[in-house]
Amino acid sequence: RALFASGSVHGPRGTKETWGPALDLAVENGLNMVEVYVFWNVHAPYANQSSLIFEGSGDLAMLVKMAGRRGLFVTLRIGPYVCAEWDYGGLPVWVGLEPGMVFRSYNEPWMRAMASFCEAIAAYATRNGLWAGQGGPVVLAQIENELEGDPQYVQWCGDLAHRLETSVVWLMCNGDSANNTVNTCNGESCVSFLEENGQNGRVLVDQPALWTENEGGFQVWGDTPSHPDNYFWGRTARNLAYETLRWIARGGTHVNYYMWWGGSNFGHFAGASISTAYAYDVVLCPNGAKHQPKYDHLSAMHAVLKDKADDILSRMAEARVVDAATTVFAFSTACVMVENAGDHPVTAEVASGCSVTAAAYSVSIVDPSSCSTLFDSSAVSLSAQSYERIDTVVVDGLSWTRHEETPQTGWVDGIVEQSRLTLEDPWTQYSWYETTTPRGGSTLVVESDMANAWLLFVDGRYVGESYDVSHDDGPLNYTFADLRAEVGSTIQLLSESLGFGNTIGRWGASSTAKFKGIAGNVFLDGVPLPAANWRSKPGLEGPGAPTSDDAAPASWSAANFGLDAVDPLGLFLDAASLGRGHFYVNGYDAGRFWNISSSSASSGGGLGGASSAGPTQRYYHIPPDWLYTDRPNTLLLFDALGGDPAAVRLLTSRLSPTTQPNMPDQVDSPKSCLI
Repeated sequence: RALFASGSVHGPRGTKETWGPALDLAVENGLNMVEVYVFWNVHAPYANQSSLIFEGSGDLAMLVKMAGRRGLFVTLRIGPYVCAEWDYGGLPVWVGLEPGMVFRSYNEPWMRAMASFCEAIAAYATRNGLWAGQGGPVVLAQIENELEGDPQYVQWCGDLAHRLETSVVWLMCNGDSANNTVNTCNGESCVSFLEENGQNGRVLVDQPALWTENEGGFQVWGDTPSHPDNYFWGRTARNLAYETLRWIARGGTHVNYYMWWGGSNFGHFAGASISTAYAYDVVLCPNGAKHQPKYDHLSAMHAVLKDKADDILSRMAEARVVDAATTVFAFSTACVMVENAGDHPVTAEVASGCSVTAAAYSVSIVDPSSCSTLFDSSAVSLSAQSYERIDTVVVDGLSWTRHEETPQTGWVDGIVEQSRLTLEDPWTQYSWYETTTPRGGSTLVVESDMANAWLLFVDGRYVGESYDVSHDDGPLNYTFADLRAEVGSTIQLLSESLGFGNTIGRWGASSTAKFKGIAGNVFLDGVPLPAANWRSKPGLEGPGAPTSDDAAPASWSAANFGLDAVDPLGLFLDAASLGRGHFYVNGYDAGRFWNISSSSASSGGGLGGASSAGPTQRYYHIPPDWLYTDRPNTLLLFDALGGDPAAVRLLTSRLSPTTQPNMPDQVDSPKSCLI
């Protein structure tokens, strides 16, 4: 038996140069495993590709081998549906457009496409010597993800997995599982999962207890930590340690922090309305810096667990109930865990002559032989809080040129729904639509889908914007008033996808294709505008003629900057003066910026200090391997809302030890990570 402490690292949410430091910190912190997702839409963005793509941050074998060289085992989560707050749950758009496609079901088109991809990934892993049977680091693998329903399809998945590779243990998480796979848990707490012997009744009977996602939350544009519209924002170090030890006390022998390092949703890969910085309240900050005090608190716990692993693995703990909220779990004469799930301290006897007072909502690891508390989940040390974040401006006062976005080329006749329109350019999140009006009118209604943003122009005049930040899919209408359109007016709509929803076939989500852009009719004063009179254009035109309008919506800004050196943690772009759009560094799409306000008093932070209504995210990570020191660096912004780039700055951000406990253990602390 083995005790696995694991953490999730997603290759495309980082870069090759940032993977190594994140893995090094995993080892330093006491982890012995990492969990890696395989993203279908990274490796096969186009239909009818002759082979899968494994370039850049999609170099899956390199990431797995880097982990192996550091002594880390790997769980390879092939999916190919991965959820992960990732665009379309990891599925390529083209898959949903295949005739007769019903995702994640006993459906021939789906099973054919899924099997083909999984077989290609398995063969790739074999060619690169990644499987345990080849001496590689992959000892666990996962097929599908959080599946429910259709028993025939569930077992088909398990059988497919065992055809792919037999030297690893195959998992199916948080839902139905095939007879030949291990059922695993996802969630903030998995105690009830163990007490019910998993969702298949076999966990701790003839299957080990594996926690594939000890979840760290995620952030949606415009949400706040105290009132997120979807799921939860983040967790404290105390809560993470508390739930981890409750799991281990009951027989759990594997726990994976989802995420260890969230990184950034570069390019178009964020799921519906998910912020660019992903899961930024987890153990590492988006730039790979230690998130204190979480990092040190978990490191202290891992050190004790490693020291007591033989005791913990020697047998199931003998559980003695002290009261309704307090239980003593005895593994040996040298290792006992005291759990207090109540809201007030409790004193419990752990051995003859040895009693321990357990704080509310805590688990303590105690050595009864010396009556010493080795670790207390509720007690975050002062040293773990004694850091300060040092943010340094390294580039300021950039000289910008402004350019129009004027759609000219690539138009096709008619209204074409955006996922179909951009099929040959799956990297863009934008589409233009244009028509002339047969009559005047004042109100425009666009039939579209959730998590979409729109700009409206009438005869070249900017009318306004409309957007939805639902972390979901489904039909939604967008309304514009005060058009002042006349007979023959030209209407232009710029559609911006805020990401496809990542849930498919469960929790009320559809199992068929998703939509963006114009997905039905466009109404002027309640009457549909003729579809035949429209034309559609995939993507943006790019920087056009120079403009002197510093506040023009749907415009481009470009600047160059030099660097004498590149910080190993990269840079941050301060987007406080911008609107909403994408920015590009030396040709790399660094993802969406958006100065959308949240009501969190602790949002923002950094050099500008906290704001009572700061943005969900102000600072955006630029990886070090995107930057040059031997030539000028190019920064290109597309801002749909016409922000002012004059105040854009580039910063470094690092942690430094201090003598004062500056970093409290709280969700969304403005002092921990630069966001």
